[in-house]
Amino acid sequence: MFKKIMFFVTLFAGLVGTSFAQIPESWQQEWDAPGADCRPLQIIHGYYGVNKAKWAHPYLAFGHFDGKTIAEGMAFLKNDCGLGGVVCNVSSWNYLQDDEEWAHFVEAVRQAKANGLRVWIYDEDRYPSLAAGGLVLKENPRLEAKELVYDPTQENPFTVRDCFEFTHASNNFAYIRRYPSMPNPDACRAFLRLTHENYKKHLGPELFDYVEAFFTDEPSTNAVCTGLLLKKVRDGVRTIDTVDPQKKILPQVIWEDDFPEIYRQKYGEDLLACRQSLFTGDTPHDRKVRRQFWSMVAQRCIETYYGAIRDWCVANGKASSGHTLWEESLFAHVPLDGDKLAVLRTLNIPGMDFLNSDPEAAIHQGWRAATMSASASALTGERRSFSEISDINTYFNGKPRATAPMMCAAAAWQAAFGITEFTLYYQITDRTPADYRQYCDFVGRVNAILRKAQFTKDVVVLYPIRNLQENYIPQGQTLTLKVCTDTMRKICDSYNAIGKKLVQSQTPFLLAEETDFPALLAGKLGGLNRPRVVILPDGCDLLPESQKILDAFVQSGGKVFYGDYTPESVLTPANEKIIRGTFLRDGHPVQILVNVSNTDVFTGTLAISGTTCTLLDPATGTQQKADAPNGRLPLTLQPWQTLLIVE
Repeated sequence: MFKKIMFFVTLFAGLVGTSFAQIPESWQQEWDAPGADCRPLQIIHGYYGVNKAKWAHPYLAFGHFDGKTIAEGMAFLKNDCGLGGVVCNVSSWNYLQDDEEWAHFVEAVRQAKANGLRVWIYDEDRYPSLAAGGLVLKENPRLEAKELVYDPTQENPFTVRDCFEFTHASNNFAYIRRYPSMPNPDACRAFLRLTHENYKKHLGPELFDYVEAFFTDEPSTNAVCTGLLLKKVRDGVRTIDTVDPQKKILPQVIWEDDFPEIYRQKYGEDLLACRQSLFTGDTPHDRKVRRQFWSMVAQRCIETYYGAIRDWCVANGKASSGHTLWEESLFAHVPLDGDKLAVLRTLNIPGMDFLNSDPEAAIHQGWRAATMSASASALTGERRSFSEISDINTYFNGKPRATAPMMCAAAAWQAAFGITEFTLYYQITDRTPADYRQYCDFVGRVNAILRKAQFTKDVVVLYPIRNLQENYIPQGQTLTLKVCTDTMRKICDSYNAIGKKLVQSQTPFLLAEETDFPALLAGKLGGLNRPRVVILPDGCDLLPESQKILDAFVQSGGKVFYGDYTPESVLTPANEKIIRGTFLRDGHPVQILVNVSNTDVFTGTLAISGTTCTLLDPATGTQQKADAPNGRLPLTLQPWQTLLIVE
């Protein structure tokens, strides 16, 4: 790989000659020495170097640095590894209740501050968030998540029961542990008191003031059969609560005792009288009931969890951040959140996780997660969105740990989609500090150019949540696309094909809901530019008012496509493994190109708006002026290479 990089540097210099075009001075300073705000943050679950005899589980190694004190460890992260910050929490040992572990945590934050490292707080004992390490339900077992299940073999087919077996609560990498109810406001109030308030108290005003954000991890309604993880993963998961092997798997939806009353107040209808529509039927009334129910669930989860956390964070001078479960799986968005894009945009810094560092994964599933979090941020007028990134999934499937060039390309394609904050589950002990610094310098340079830039996306793809809500019918088996309704499969297949085609044709796009159309298509939403193209997945219909807005959009020169769109090519020759992002900063158009292939060199031209530009290589820190005769920029991209183009 070293030879490949040196070949690229030589080719890059030969391509652009020796002339030099200075980027704006403020950019130049950030490019030359990227600050902590541009660099990745390391996830550290406690600090275990001070008492490593307690810890055996490999998951807990993320805070362990052999032979180093806390002060030495934080200096190591900053100076040797090139990191910009940490995402940390008090350790799992007697979680939230051990004075010695609290002292270690407070010292870690103190030393992070002393070294100029940013600090985010991870809000759970591993994950999923809301359990407070099991303390929420220990205090009040009645706050456990509940589900309404449907069994047509029984005289009364409807039963409300606890929601644990078959779900994410019993099938995750951390604990087999019962889970609180997200739609229950008392559950989140208890969670905030046990976690956020505890951190505020133990850190004290000075250190708490230094904390930038709280990170919430994969909360959900939970009432979904997620299927079993790999056996080698399950064998390492600690069992807190015993799974009932006799429990019957049935179609399920999230439930709270006050749902019928909320539904009646909101829609003027009796939910209990029409609850069978949640499980069966394809009449207009059935679809209406499902749409109303899942819209209610989404709004309820925003009020009781995402919005409650955001409000606490904002009131305390912090940003709320985090990501949900299965962002990349459109078919799961309804049962897990009601409306995933809506709940994500409630957070100040919405995020994703993508635990696969194979750069080509961008083309297949990666874009699905990245566009969700970046769109959620952009639609609220924000810029920051984040990625929890690592190589855990590929490693568990028997592949080697990601190398520094792979890690760089994986970060670059996410930045192309709009990600700005990178929180790392890479284990430092699996690579050298020099490799880590190479990666962190790379991310820092990319962010030095893009983090303060504005999205420019001319294409909007409908996030078809209303149609998904109408067509989601739960099944008594693991949720996959194969077990969904025909209409839902059609929508998801079309959505996935549209997104993949856009990605492979270097066409940046934004996800938006129907409710965003009035402001977005008028160029009055979140500072976003007015789009030129709107694409609707197959199988979707529009509300009459939305159709009128689209009709007016077409009359004013916009274009609408149903299920298929062939964008104009910006690369010659066409190449399906180049990822492209487009931005605008201080009046300068900026593009980022990433070759996600590990074998193929791209040599060709790129369309730009002018005839000269500055090329920046974040791997080496070099920059040069380049000419683009007739608006066509000649360039070469080696495997896993990234270029930034500034006009």
